[in-house]
Amino acid sequence: PESATNIEVGARTQWADGRVRFNFTYFDLDYEDLQTWALIDFVLVADNAAAEVSGIETDFAVAFTENFGISGSYATLDGEFTAGANVGNKLRRAPENTWSLAANLAIPLESGANIDVVASASYTDEYHMELSNDLRGLEPDVTVVDASVRFTSADESWDLTLWGKNLGDELYAVHHINGSFGGATKIWAPPSTFGLTFNRSWD
Repeated sequence: PESATNIEVGARTQWADGRVRFNFTYFDLDYEDLQTWALIDFVLVADNAAAEVSGIETDFAVAFTENFGISGSYATLDGEFTAGANVGNKLRRAPENTWSLAANLAIPLESGANIDVVASASYTDEYHMELSNDLRGLEPDVTVVDASVRFTSADESWDLTLWGKNLGDELYAVHHINGSFGGATKIWAPPSTFGLTFNRSWD
C-alpha cells in the first residue's frame, strides 16, 4: 500500500466587496511506497519508490464590471524520487511551472438574450513522461489558446456556441511510452479544432 503525508498552509481572500479574489497554498508532500510502473522489455513492471513533492498554487479572479472579468492561476512544482530505482529523477508529468489566464465578457441584449465571449490561454513547462527521465519522453513547454462565443436565448431554453480549441495549432503529446529497443510511441493532442454546439432544454 501507498502512503503520503501532506502539509499545507494557505489563505483564501476576497476584497472590494467580493469583486477581487486571491487564493494561495503552499504544500509539502512525502510519499512512501509510491506505486510506479515502467515498460521494460515489453513487460509492464510495477515497483515502489519514495518521493518528495513541494509547490505553490495560486488563483485569482477580478470582476472589473458586472459583465467583464478575468481569472487565472499559477503553480510551481518540485518533485523528485528519494528512493527506488529512479532516485534523484523528476516525477512523471510534474512541470515546474504552469499558468492559465481567461477573460470573460457578457453582453446582454435588449431582447433579454445574452452573448458570452471567453478567451483563455494555458501554459505548461517542459516535463518528463517517463520515470527514467529519458530525453525521448521529455515533453517541451507549450501554450494553448482557446476561445468561444455563446448565444443564450432570452428564456434560456437554448444556446448556441461557436468554439475553437488550440488556436495556435500547437503540437504536443498527451501520452508517451518509450520503446524497449529505441523509438517511442506518442499520442498527440488534437490540432486546431473548431465547432458549433447547440443545447436545448425543456421544462
